[in-house]
Amino acid sequence: MASKTRDLVAEQLKQIEKGNPDVMNDLGIYYDKKGNFEEAEKYYLQAVEHGSAKAANNLGILYANSGKLQKAEKYLIKAISENYLEAEYNLGILYQNNGKLKEAEKCYLNAIKHGNQTAFRNLGFLYQTLGDTINAEIYYKKAVEHEDFEAYNNLGVLYENKNRNEEAEKYYLQAMEKKQPQAISNLAFLYDRIGKLEEAEKYFLQAIESGETALMTPLAITYAKQGKMDETEKWFLKAAEIGDTDAMNNLGLLYQNNGKLEEAEKYYLQAVEKGHELAKGNLNKLRESLKSGK
Repeated sequence: MASKTRDLVAEQLKQIEKGNPDVMNDLGIYYDKKGNFEEAEKYYLQAVEHGSAKAANNLGILYANSGKLQKAEKYLIKAISENYLEAEYNLGILYQNNGKLKEAEKCYLNAIKHGNQTAFRNLGFLYQTLGDTINAEIYYKKAVEHEDFEAYNNLGVLYENKNRNEEAEKYYLQAMEKKQPQAISNLAFLYDRIGKLEEAEKYFLQAIESGETALMTPLAITYAKQGKMDETEKWFLKAAEIGDTDAMNNLGLLYQNNGKLEEAEKYYLQAVEKGHELAKGNLNKLRESLKSGK
């Protein structure tokens, strides 16, 4: 195995000496995946110098991920100018992430024109960011038509923000059918907001089982709304155990309201030690009431 690896490396070095840009680009990709920025940059640059537009695109992405935005823009534009059209989408992402939304819009539209189907969803999100919900809906639906399953969840969020709850529910459920995990918690929060508390409980539990432990506190609050106080306490305690300061503060309130003042003080203190400002106020009020005998 070691001998084969040495032979492969030797052959690659021969190809580089011959000026083969594809091999240079492949080595750049190899070092990129290994997290070796300097070597990746070195081989991408060599490939670009030998005419590889694909390497220019990869180098642009490398610079973007490293925060070197001007260089990223330069090489993505170079790739586009050399007819490597995948770079239009990547340039759109670069612009969008840096607040250049009009430029991003242009890039995404060009990417769509040249067959990039992922750009539909990005463009939908861009329009949603701009407050243009009509175009956001149009492009999310186009993304769905092209089997971009994440767009189902995006449509759910869009409709929920417009208080079109039945449509939001429909798309969250479809997103879940398409194995989009973020839709589970979104559906739970939707059900909680519109008062379908048993359904909210079900999906919060499902999301927590999938690893979203931050939802323990929202689940506890959902139980509290239903008067299921044993479950409320149980889930606040679980959340507090993993460092959720809101849960600590809420436990303080729960115990205080039930006359368990030592436990209330304990959890307020835990939250205060972690910088929770509301808990600080609650702790001071508890101690004042204890001093006054109320």
